[in-house]
Amino acid sequence: MSKARNLATLLGSDGSVKTTKGGSGQSTFVASGALPNGKPIILNSNGTVSAVGNTFADQTLTLAWPAGGYTTTSNKGPVGLDSDFNPNVANQFVIVYGDNNNSNYTTCAVGTVSGTTITFGTPVVVVSAHNGGAEINFNPNRASQFLLFYQDNGDSYKRKLKVGTISGTTPSFGSATNVTTSYGNTSFRGCMEFDPFTTDKFIVFYQNNNNGPLEVRISTVNSGGTITLGSAVQAVASGSANYPSLTLDKNTANKFLITWRDANNDGAARAGTISGVTCSFGTSMVWDSANPYYIVTASEKGRSGKFLVASYDQPNSGRTQLRVLTVSGTTVTAGSPVNISNGPFYTSGIQNDPNAAGKFVLHGGDGNAPYGHKAYVVTVSGDVSSVSSVYDMTNTKRGGTAEGVICFDPNNNGKLIFGAGYSPSLGHGTQFAVTQLGGTYQGVTTNLTATNFIGIPSAAFADTASATVQLQGGIASNLSGLTAGATYYVKTDATFSTTAGTPSVVAGKALSATSILLKGI
Repeated sequence: MSKARNLATLLGSDGSVKTTKGGSGQSTFVASGALPNGKPIILNSNGTVSAVGNTFADQTLTLAWPAGGYTTTSNKGPVGLDSDFNPNVANQFVIVYGDNNNSNYTTCAVGTVSGTTITFGTPVVVVSAHNGGAEINFNPNRASQFLLFYQDNGDSYKRKLKVGTISGTTPSFGSATNVTTSYGNTSFRGCMEFDPFTTDKFIVFYQNNNNGPLEVRISTVNSGGTITLGSAVQAVASGSANYPSLTLDKNTANKFLITWRDANNDGAARAGTISGVTCSFGTSMVWDSANPYYIVTASEKGRSGKFLVASYDQPNSGRTQLRVLTVSGTTVTAGSPVNISNGPFYTSGIQNDPNAAGKFVLHGGDGNAPYGHKAYVVTVSGDVSSVSSVYDMTNTKRGGTAEGVICFDPNNNGKLIFGAGYSPSLGHGTQFAVTQLGGTYQGVTTNLTATNFIGIPSAAFADTASATVQLQGGIASNLSGLTAGATYYVKTDATFSTTAGTPSVVAGKALSATSILLKGI
């Protein structure tokens, strides 16, 4: 066919694309912009076709803390509290906590953000035992699959893993995998991460038995929820090690950092290198010899080998200190400390904004009456950190020991949720809210919608050329790297994935490594 088809002749009464007679599913269009070979394209309103793609431009956002009202759960005084956003489903996150209303059993609930409002699905008990500390991380490569790393106080205090999945707003869990055979200790969070460079690989860091060695396992989980544990690698010898924290380098494959308080009550660090399902370590170094507590660490976006560590400085009236740790090869060096609080501040977490280089949020409990939970926005430039004013996380519901959590939405610039809960006798419940950080971010606009994907060009075509396109019901045979039998989705960056994106657009079912049957049959 030498001419591009008229738009009206291509669409059925329901708006779907008609296939051509004979079932080939092939038509010709005028290209608006260059069309790469084997990449998804969209149908424009004027009947031309364009490559799927994103447009980037800076956007300036205004700080709003909080951005909306608070959502109060019925749970009063959670024992442990952690959360993670689902990177594959927009506006969805999961919280895990010990439910004070139900014998402190380890419990999960799915949260949904709509604008600045948070709602929760029905909580589900994961472990019918007192929560001894649980951490949650989503698998970035599997739709709605996440891991729970927890201490089972009903089974000799073993450290265990469970795979969770989500249907609607309900989480469900597989059977437990034992990481330790007896008592296993960690911090409440910061001891498990998925590898951003290797599909389905994750790492856990824990203390094996009371006062035992600190160990690392490099492990995997598959699409069916089966966990394969790697062998335990000793990172720190037996002794009085406390406050372990692990962070993968988000910028360099196979590199990570561990921090802890050692037997001499010094803050220590060690660089790790992953090789397959095992790892090795460089020499330990001391970054604080002043008895630090509540050590938390995060990797910095955009700068390889840069990590930010925060700790409660016991000899200095409990003030919190920040340091930039730098990893070069297997050597760790520490920058100068920066004091950020005027009194006791019990650090409980630090998160790097996934969409802004050098921006972090640090949060913890206020050691001064009337207590509560608060946060600082931290900016790192070079090896020097600076902090914003303090922000309240409590909705003025202060008193008692606070449990808090902060979690960034990776799909929305500067957007996060925070939550905090208090002693049960206060009756406040656990408060959650949405916050918008301020600053300049890279805005992204996509031309892909839920309905405008039309097919795949048979070859590469220049702008204004007559392009042959495989439509619905057709078979495109110019792709690579597919898994036969798998359903693939179109992503906004013009790639195909077995995980749905936003918007969710089905491309079709792979017939082989190079061919796909496009949706429509």
